[in-house]
Amino acid sequence: MSSDPSPLPAQRTRQILEELRQQGRVVAAELARRYAVSEDSIRRDLRELAAQGLCQRVYGGAVLPPPKERPLRERLTRDRGDKAELAARVCALLQPGQVVLLDAGSTNLAIAQQLPAALGLTVITNAPQIATAASLLEGTSVQLIGGRLASGGGAVGAEALAQVQRLRADVYLPGPCAVDGDTGVWAMDAEEATLKRAMV
Repeated sequence: MSSDPSPLPAQRTRQILEELRQQGRVVAAELARRYAVSEDSIRRDLRELAAQGLCQRVYGGAVLPPPKERPLRERLTRDRGDKAELAARVCALLQPGQVVLLDAGSTNLAIAQQLPAALGLTVITNAPQIATAASLLEGTSVQLIGGRLASGGGAVGAEALAQVQRLRADVYLPGPCAVDGDTGVWAMDAEEATLKRAMV
């Protein structure tokens, strides 16, 4: 990053964006000192970046915007080998007669496609595609949780939440949108997050 105390506004905005991408967050007061400009100037720069969808304004600065959810169709084709390997490992741990709660998600669909029919499992899911895959296994019982179908492929909302709260499962396989070592499990919207918490 340049130590020039007064770069042109466009250059300063590019430098702020680069720092934001590297650090994940920026603080307006620190940027104002570094660039020898007012905090108002920095706030204008951050508003401009936010208007372009490149950052999200927070008190005192800005952070990277939350990730956009990839369409389910795209997620189904990504990392197929890794998902198949993970599915095989998960399926090897399942016991006969267990009740398995499978959250929506492309990885859990891969698991459903590899479930051993001989185990006589009961599969409960909020994802129609997972329910369909599990229903093809002879001896497997399937329960589909209803509700509003979210873009991630699973039912959400008050109806789905009420059904989940009445369930008892031996195994829960979450379908997080992302996992971060510092902040934990992520969901793309509040309804999905609420349902995932209830499933635990």
